[in-house]
Amino acid sequence: MVLACTAAAAAERPIRVDVETHSEPLAFLDAKGEPTGFSAELLQAMARHGDFEPVIVRGYWTQIRRDFDAGKIDALANVNLTEDRRAVMDFSISHAYLHGIIYLRGDHAPIRETADLAGQKLAVLKGSVTDYTTAANHGWGATVTTFTSVPAALKAVESGTCDAALLMLPLTRGTDDYGLHKAFLGDITFQYYFAVHKGDTVTLARINEALAAVRSDGEFDRLWSKWIGPIAPHPIRLGDLRPYFLPVALVLIVVAALFGWQRRIVTKVFNCPPGPEGQNIPREFSRVQFGCVGWRQ
Repeated sequence: MVLACTAAAAAERPIRVDVETHSEPLAFLDAKGEPTGFSAELLQAMARHGDFEPVIVRGYWTQIRRDFDAGKIDALANVNLTEDRRAVMDFSISHAYLHGIIYLRGDHAPIRETADLAGQKLAVLKGSVTDYTTAANHGWGATVTTFTSVPAALKAVESGTCDAALLMLPLTRGTDDYGLHKAFLGDITFQYYFAVHKGDTVTLARINEALAAVRSDGEFDRLWSKWIGPIAPHPIRLGDLRPYFLPVALVLIVVAALFGWQRRIVTKVFNCPPGPEGQNIPREFSRVQFGCVGWRQ
């Protein structure tokens, strides 16, 4: 009885969810200092479904992670799944993904996938998900150097100390890119999840239910197109293809009808009585269209 009452109370209270202030386009502050971006608007959309009531907490990652560990925050909005985090967190269904971004000097040969990194000198941000991913894959054959800040990593590329810098998110607006060119690595994607405290099944269920509702009513796709679509491809879903179903079906029906008609004509031709020379083809069959060679005697 006590457990049931506790669970009911947990299901009714607001959920304190962190959004970062410098993770554009996922989460950042607008000109008025209010949280905005994909995650912030996703939380607002989720709040319109069921019993999900978020209280948005904002801050830098180090600060909010410390507050989360201390129990002051119920959930983190944008978290990559790593083995060390599995021990202390449970994760929602994925709500976003972004391709890895490589920054290069203009005179450097293109790097389009991780196989192109072999033999290169690669800069990554120390302690970041790119650092973790790079280490887990032995740098894909590159010589890896870690830096404590994004500007330091980009400066190393500009000066020639490194050939490329691998980042997880595009640079925020107004950030100095040191004149570097950027490109997506097609075979690196970073998945993002909501994370809750290990064993907090009630909060996790509320997040998943609200997130599923937003995915099903089209609001998720609208937010994706607004915030992430301009910088990363959207995964193709059945709904994306639905407008093309009828035109494609009509074309297939017409093609099938034409081939059926052609087969009937050819069958009639070769079933005709033998001609004077014993050929099973009429004297005047000048043409059979749609792929059959014409015959004339």
